Amino acid sequence: DHRRRFFHADVKAFHAFVTDVATDGTGAAEYRLLWIDLGRVSFHITPRKRIINLYQMFRFVLPADDAIQARFVAAYCNASGWRARRPDAVVKTVRRFLCHKLRTHPLP
Repeated sequence: DHRRRFFHADVKAFHAFVTDVATDGTGAAEYRLLWIDLGRVSFHITPRKRIINLYQMFRFVLPADDAIQARFVAAYCNASGWRARRPDAVVKTVRRFLCHKLRTHPLP
């Protein structure tokens, strides 16, 4: 829930539990995430922390699909109120950071 405004310094799919899944019949789904590993959580979110959270979602959770990533970032920005009018700029920044991280810390 983005309204809780927390920074999770180690976002991975296995740190979240999906609940309250509702589908609309078109393949779209709405759900809530319950965070189960909150050992490195703080409630002060800087723009840098937001980019890191989104980078970790791109790298470890979301499919490597431009449309899915853009839709996720637009929903994140809208729900959090951060850069809600320019999610495309956020996507560019996150992708640039992801490319840098993949060059400097490649997956095994």
